[in-house]
Amino acid sequence: MAILSRVLVVNAGSTSLKLSVVDSKDTSREVESLADSPGRADAVGHRVVHGGPRLVEPVLIDDAVLAEIDALSSVAPLHNTPALNAIAEARTALPDVPHVAVFDTAFHVTLPEHGHEGSEITMVLRGTISDSTGLYRPGDVCDIDESIEHAPIAGEGGCICVVAQDHPDPDGDDDQAERGEDPLPDHLGGAQDHRLALRVARPEREVDRHVEREVPAHP
Repeated sequence: MAILSRVLVVNAGSTSLKLSVVDSKDTSREVESLADSPGRADAVGHRVVHGGPRLVEPVLIDDAVLAEIDALSSVAPLHNTPALNAIAEARTALPDVPHVAVFDTAFHVTLPEHGHEGSEITMVLRGTISDSTGLYRPGDVCDIDESIEHAPIAGEGGCICVVAQDHPDPDGDDDQAERGEDPLPDHLGGAQDHRLALRVARPEREVDRHVEREVPAHP
């Protein structure tokens, strides 16, 4: 396996571009621009926020990968679009070295997939969420059942929403306590293990897999 003695790291944010050079001794230094980057870099690593369900590990950038990142720009426009621009500039400046994309969303692939048994009702309190069923704004309610697979994404300003789930589970009370959720009282259907929680998610993240904060919501 070849040892890379010098890697240029490109971190494109929504309003800034950070560049640094990492060497084989694991030391790094910042550079001001691509023009100031070392001409003999062995590779370039690009941080990309959203890789979707398929780009879940570091990948060599080619036209197919670029198309996938571009397709996800509608989900993460503040980050994927600048990342694509930075990739194009870096590939022009350093065309003879491999360019590799590393995705923020890859760190969360080990979290449980979104799922529920029975109905799920989500009411948006602040911000927006969107999924395969549409776009939801403050006051809107998304009412679905287990037949619908969806991945609600917080909008550019993040979101705060109340989520009620109907999830049959004979041992649900103990499991819910571990998750920081409260079972509803019996007269509200607690024996059927309904879950009610207030969720706060960061911008452009999947609400159920990237929850910034989740606290019990009491009726």
